[in-house]
Amino acid sequence: MKKYPVKVLGFGDNVVDKYTHIHTMYPGGNCVNFAVYSSMIGVERSAYMGYFGNDSEAEHVIQTLEKIPIEIYKCSQLNGENGCAKVSIENGERIFLGSNLGGIRGKTEFELDRFDLQYIAGFDLVHSGNYSFMEKHDIVVDKLFDIGTILYVAVDSESIGAIVIADKIKLSLKGDIQELKKLGIKHFGTFSHDDERVVYAVSRTLGIKDSYSRLNEERFRFWLQYFSEMYGEKTLFISDKMDEKWVQVNLLMNGIYSCSLENSDIMLVDNDMGKVVTLFRYCHFIKDDFKKVIKWLIFSKVALLFCFLFVVRNFYLIVLLGFLFSLPIWIWLFRLYRGKRRW
Repeated sequence: MKKYPVKVLGFGDNVVDKYTHIHTMYPGGNCVNFAVYSSMIGVERSAYMGYFGNDSEAEHVIQTLEKIPIEIYKCSQLNGENGCAKVSIENGERIFLGSNLGGIRGKTEFELDRFDLQYIAGFDLVHSGNYSFMEKHDIVVDKLFDIGTILYVAVDSESIGAIVIADKIKLSLKGDIQELKKLGIKHFGTFSHDDERVVYAVSRTLGIKDSYSRLNEERFRFWLQYFSEMYGEKTLFISDKMDEKWVQVNLLMNGIYSCSLENSDIMLVDNDMGKVVTLFRYCHFIKDDFKKVIKWLIFSKVALLFCFLFVVRNFYLIVLLGFLFSLPIWIWLFRLYRGKRRW
């Protein structure tokens, strides 16, 4: 579903990150990521424009972009290596082991003709980045290790700073998770397609132990099933766009915009985690008192029957006693109503 009537273009580098510890490679690059994430949030049109090599790494990026799909028909494929970097993960931190400095793209400058410029002018927003260009021209950059997308800026071959684009965590979210822990939720997990460093940092900030990152659909379902089976307890899956069969309960947030509405067990019309806390508080309120109510109902019925058979034979007095015995039930229902309105 397209939410935003905006046309965007990522123009510049693409790269493949090879994670040596799991023998897996992922497509990326500043401009490719921009185009992909823009498509995921629902822009009207998302495109990437740049140079690819002609090796297997380049084909991996191309096939991934075509599958999403991202518009790439204005790209060019050159004879040479695609941009590639070797990466590993140690103690939750991403370690760069080396790169080919952008491959053939790092050796080839962009040449835009009048038709390219007309194509670019058809977009509302153009995002451009080329870190390999900085390296090629020996521009010294103070590398940042902030969580997010980092844009380095240079003027006349001199670095003047950087722009960091990152998600902002809601101030109330950590408190909401702590409240859920107090209400008996034992285990939390974060599942995301985002970069390891981003997911790890967000999870630790929120006090979440288990985090799974860079998940495509297949790996997402595998790790979600693993998480559910590992703890062997009922699982509540909270998402804004999909439902999962491996869990007992699916809770859909921002459900009014989602195509998964019919398959969800619970739906919230916005992304307020505080309402999930409210839901659990309300359930605990009912659960804690329900047993007391059942016991009182049994006791009151037995007591009324005893009074009718052995103590009081007056019908109207029995009705009055029945009303008095039911008062705690009415008080409980009133508390339930007030709690629902207040929460």
